[in-house]
Amino acid sequence: MLSPISEHFPCQNGYVILTDKQTKFPKYNSKEYFKLLLEANTIYHKDVQVLTGHRTKSTTALNNSTNDVIELVNDPKQLVDQYFASALNFSQGKTGADNMNAPQSDVKAHFCLDMAYQGVYLSAIHHNRSQIYLTLVGGGAFGNPKEWIFDAIISAHHKWGVSGMTSLKKVTLVCWNVEDIPNSAVEQMKQSGIPLVLQKKYIDFKGKK
Repeated sequence: MLSPISEHFPCQNGYVILTDKQTKFPKYNSKEYFKLLLEANTIYHKDVQVLTGHRTKSTTALNNSTNDVIELVNDPKQLVDQYFASALNFSQGKTGADNMNAPQSDVKAHFCLDMAYQGVYLSAIHHNRSQIYLTLVGGGAFGNPKEWIFDAIISAHHKWGVSGMTSLKKVTLVCWNVEDIPNSAVEQMKQSGIPLVLQKKYIDFKGKK
């Protein structure tokens, strides 16, 4: 994914480790910034058969406890597309600390998030898909601020989720914890004219009218 822009994102063992030796990075949201976005590669798997994911309750005889069990899915027609993305590590181990202290690490983090979310929208549109399921990329162990993540999601939706202009009909944002959704992000979507439905663990929002 990062090979065309590797001078800005050096990798070791699959992780980006920033230093103070990289070349100057474009300013956030500048023309050069968006030009660099176009040079990044993405990883997209089309028509992948769903094999697991359905959860049922199972009671063990040992201690009569109830656990979730993941069952196999035997329907060969149940297919999904998968888009692979990642964010900068800001909080996990020494690498996270090094990245946090590196020059221009904030704008590079924004870049990775923009690459992730704009990439998944464009990939879905290119393959004529009607629905996208998103997660909070970088919002867990890597410690990216939720506000940055939602900025990238809303920006991508404004650019590529316009109602009636593409095949997209609904975007679902899956969150494990409702507290992961900042009130400011919800208000920003409402003020931007993005129709949304808040559920227990996810947000559905359709194309901007």
